[in-house]
Amino acid sequence: MMSSLAPSHAAFLAQFLVCPDDGGVLIPDDASLTCGSCGRAFQPFRPAVIDMLPRRPVHAGDKTENGSYWTQYQSMFVQNLPDDEAALPWGAQERLSDIEMVRKRNHVAAVCRLLGKPSPEGTPSILCDLTGGSGHYTLALANQYDHVFHCDLDPASLFYTAKKAEAAGLRNMTFLRVDYMQPPFRRSIGDLLCLDTLIRGPEHELRLLRSIRGILRPGGSAVVDFHNWWHNPLRRLGLLKENFRNGKSYGVLEVKRLLNAAGYTGYHYASYRQEIARSRHASRLLRMVPPTRLMFRLTVNGTT
Repeated sequence: MMSSLAPSHAAFLAQFLVCPDDGGVLIPDDASLTCGSCGRAFQPFRPAVIDMLPRRPVHAGDKTENGSYWTQYQSMFVQNLPDDEAALPWGAQERLSDIEMVRKRNHVAAVCRLLGKPSPEGTPSILCDLTGGSGHYTLALANQYDHVFHCDLDPASLFYTAKKAEAAGLRNMTFLRVDYMQPPFRRSIGDLLCLDTLIRGPEHELRLLRSIRGILRPGGSAVVDFHNWWHNPLRRLGLLKENFRNGKSYGVLEVKRLLNAAGYTGYHYASYRQEIARSRHASRLLRMVPPTRLMFRLTVNGTT
């Protein structure tokens, strides 16, 4: 079932979105956004949920270091929007145990601290979560921004989070189905999140970091994270059962080399430990444990 955009909302979105196929300017009308270059129209499938995928995945035929992931990604790319919107996506609150929810809230708080207040340059303030998943971060941050773009490839994640936002009375969120390597943004976003995604190998990471750089406007910033190889090296060395078989972990120096190769000249590092400190004594011991995630706040200057 197709929906339509209110003219004022379409005009607002056109300030920040472009055609994912050719980067063309989007022209708002009474029902949709139309590319002024190729003529393609983008119309909501549900209120506030818009399919902004490019016509074809850029990865088709690629031979990368993580072929199984790209196969899965391309399969999801051609997946039709479901009639059943009740499916629970990966990471949904209903799927998480109590301890997993505590860890998730701790990570959300750490991301919020690193992100800081909305970027002062630019009005209105805009946040984009490029891999928004089940909305733990966007729902927590929505009240701090004038508008939030919650993006994902998985329709279930978009519908799930849109329902959560509606139930919470959040009216400043738009949900976009996107390919994060061909995003419908061009240097228009002030603050961005991309979490638990840079885990597929250096080639994937480098391409995605460059994509993020092209989304941020001059003066904008992004919070990204990487899994830390040193958090549990016994698993990486095969001495304990591997629990991150299809993911890639990094050391701090490896990450910094990737960031430099992607063209970032400014970034701030902050470690994150998911272990729960139950006492003051445990908190002191926690500092001796290698961090679970390597978190970075990236900044883009005016020469991007």
